[in-house]
Amino acid sequence: DPTDPGDPGGPTVGQPSDPNLQIIPDTFKQRRVSLGYEFTGERLSVLAEPYFEQLRYIRDDSFDAENSGISINARYGLTARLSLTGVAQRYKREFTNIARDDADTILGAGLAMRFSRHWGAQFDYRHRKRDSSIGSQDYVENVVVLSVTYYR
Repeated sequence: DPTDPGDPGGPTVGQPSDPNLQIIPDTFKQRRVSLGYEFTGERLSVLAEPYFEQLRYIRDDSFDAENSGISINARYGLTARLSLTGVAQRYKREFTNIARDDADTILGAGLAMRFSRHWGAQFDYRHRKRDSSIGSQDYVENVVVLSVTYYR
């Protein structure tokens, strides 16, 4: 339904040439509180960070929202140059002026390799799912990314 509101923070759903695709360039005020815990061991590092935020759009308050969630990232050193990475995230978005709530779940794993002092690469897989109170905004996506990085 083209009258359903889009999600200013969500992924592009559909074709960019679709005239019903909503793109929102509005400025907003963000208030965010987060508390993180980080463990760094010899081989394992883990970061857990729950948060709460409030988004208030300046020009049009249609997409004002209160968001909360948690993100957990981990890295395990398999060798001196090869690491296994993992991510688990859960976010809840409650729009304050429209009848819509979203819950996003992201699960992923990857391998990171450092070839030299200046070069590295990472291969990642991410599974992302959104459950929305507006059915046309539900989706599931699987993403595979290969990145090559030059470090200064």
